[in-house]
Amino acid sequence: MPLAMNVQFASPEKLAATPLVETKGHAQTITFREPATEWNKAMDRRFEELSILEAISKISVDELAELEELTKDRRKLQHPRSAEEILFEFRQRQVTSNLLKALQEYVRFHEVSN
Repeated sequence: MPLAMNVQFASPEKLAATPLVETKGHAQTITFREPATEWNKAMDRRFEELSILEAISKISVDELAELEELTKDRRKLQHPRSAEEILFEFRQRQVTSNLLKALQEYVRFHEVSN
């Protein structure tokens, strides 16, 4: 079965309300979105609307994808993390990864001995 590709480019004023991936049957539409450069009142209102829908479990898949993008934009533009926070998270992920590896090795060791 040949793969068909439908690429759409949204106008800037519709970017915040456009889902990133939309699937209908076997067709899939992917919308490429320019990263936001400033947080505005419209984005803030939409973020609040979607947050409420998520809180009451009435959010659609497309709205959830939109909320995730708005969350990324908000985090980057409204509440940027400090270098210390970024480095702390990086180190935290390293320690967690090392812990998981140690636990997996521990389980393998004890499985072999049984």
